[in-house]
Amino acid sequence: MNNNADFSKGSLFPLILKSSIPASVSLLITTIYNIVDRIFVGNYVGNTALASLSICFPLSFMMIAFGLMCSVDGSNLFTLFRGKNEVEEANISFGNTFIMTIFFELLLTLLLFIFADKFLYIFGVAETTYDLSMQYYKIVSIGCIFQGLTLVFCDFVKVSGKSILGMMVTGIGAVANVVLDLVFVVFLDWSV
Repeated sequence: MNNNADFSKGSLFPLILKSSIPASVSLLITTIYNIVDRIFVGNYVGNTALASLSICFPLSFMMIAFGLMCSVDGSNLFTLFRGKNEVEEANISFGNTFIMTIFFELLLTLLLFIFADKFLYIFGVAETTYDLSMQYYKIVSIGCIFQGLTLVFCDFVKVSGKSILGMMVTGIGAVANVVLDLVFVVFLDWSV
C-alpha cells in the first residue's frame, strides 16, 4: 500500500483529505491515552488515585506545548526546503528541530522537578491526593522528552507524505499504553 502524498500532483481537496484524516485520527488516539489511564486507575486503584491523575493532567499539555513549539515550525521549514528540492537544508531543519526539542523538553523536565510542589499546588492538589499526585507527577515529568520527540517524529513523518504511517505509529503507542496499564496497574498492582 502506497500512502505517500505527492502534493505537487492531483486535485487539492483529495490530497488534503488524505493527509488530514490520519492526522485527526492520530489526535483522537492521543486523547485516548489519558482516557485509558483513567479507566485502569479508576477501576483498579480507586477514586483518590483517579483524582491524582486528574490533578496532573495539565502536565500533558505542557509537554505537548513544548514539543509543538519546535515540531510545527521545524516541519514547516522541512516542507518548504523539500518543496524547493533543497535536501541538505531540509535535513538540517530536522536536525535542528530534534536538538531543540531535546533541549526544551529537558529544560521543562528540570523545571518540573525543581518546582514540583509549586506546580502541584497550582494544579489544585489537596492533602488527601498529594502523595499519589507527586508519584504520578514525577513519572510523567520523566516522560517529557519522549512526548516531545514523539510529536517531532510524527509531524515529520506526516509532512514527508506518510500520514498513515504517522497514525499507525501513534496507534502502536496507544496499544502499548493499554498493555502497560494492564501489566503495571492490574497485574503488578503498582498504583499510579
